[in-house]
Amino acid sequence: MVRLLSTVAWLTIVIFSQGGCTLVWHVSSPDIQNSASGHRPQRDFMTYRLIYDAPHLSEFVYQTGKSKFRDNMQAAVERAGFRLVDEGLSDKVLHVYVRESPPGGAAAHEFLTGLSLGIIPTWGTREGMYEFDLRLCRKDSALAQSRYLIHTKTFNWILVIPVLWINLFTWNDTPQLLGAAVESFLLENGDEKKTQDQFGC
Repeated sequence: MVRLLSTVAWLTIVIFSQGGCTLVWHVSSPDIQNSASGHRPQRDFMTYRLIYDAPHLSEFVYQTGKSKFRDNMQAAVERAGFRLVDEGLSDKVLHVYVRESPPGGAAAHEFLTGLSLGIIPTWGTREGMYEFDLRLCRKDSALAQSRYLIHTKTFNWILVIPVLWINLFTWNDTPQLLGAAVESFLLENGDEKKTQDQFGC
């Protein structure tokens, strides 16, 4: 009986410490401005270049992630009122650089939730897990640039188990965040005429 209880206790600790009662969501710095929904009239042509830097991922996971980022980015460009064309058919180019950091383990204090069988709540922030670097260029002239850092937030507590389904929408929402960032960036800078020389294209 003691052995059974000990086994159950250790399994519970492992489950909790590995995210069994953890809510996960992401926030951006600076905040990504929400844009009104709906497509704008397409007013210009644009092409893009997407670089996804995540060498720690397996090939399958990498390609799946890149595809999600690409799909959300393309939809955002069209919502912002631009028609995507092949490279060479437009002198306006959107450069999108996405960097994903390797996932770290739980912070030391977060293991308190597992060790207390979920009774003690803990929370944490993993800063800069993703980075979005957006640059709008016309030929070799820089028009605008924005950079966003995406931080991963976690909250661990046994009482969140009934609402863990929220993770289905927030655990892997970074492609949607990229789409929102691209749309906001283009709505703000898509018609910018002045060049800026402090960064390259």
